[in-house]
Amino acid sequence: LLMLFLVFGHWLACLWHYVALAHGDGDPGSLQTCHAGYQLPACQWLEAHFPGQGRHAPLSSRYVASMYYSLGAMSTLGSTISAINELEEVVGMLFAVVAAAVFSMLAASLSGVVASGAVAQEASNTKVWDLVSYMRRRAVPLQLQIRARRYARFVLEHASSTALDDELTELLSPHLHAELIASIR
Repeated sequence: LLMLFLVFGHWLACLWHYVALAHGDGDPGSLQTCHAGYQLPACQWLEAHFPGQGRHAPLSSRYVASMYYSLGAMSTLGSTISAINELEEVVGMLFAVVAAAVFSMLAASLSGVVASGAVAQEASNTKVWDLVSYMRRRAVPLQLQIRARRYARFVLEHASSTALDDELTELLSPHLHAELIASIR
């Protein structure tokens, strides 16, 4: 999920950087009054963030600043970098929409992972409870009940990895399967 967040952040950072470059250099030696009230050589966020350098600032610095803006927009925390012209404001609004979609997708994915784990844990707990109830009805000695319950929990906790092991090793030839089992044990 984090990787997906960073990939979207990278794409948006590239777009944010391109928007500044697409706006042009402006007139050398003169200042323009920009949409946001700034007096800059060119009305672009690069000029406001890198005074005197603008689009000629080192590429690594421009990328970090672009990524900082996009991740701030996507995380809804915001950024100290702001839009200077109308195009940058429109792209900033687009970022807000994309950020809401990505955030919703990540939250839904995380909720699904947590819910599936809770369902599996509940099923495991139900099986153990059924075993405990059965043993109480049959008046099984307490020490035996405790050992049986512990063993049942152990088996249920390790059942998914055992099932996966069995499923994967079925793909192997009998000789290779035996060699793999010998190596694991």
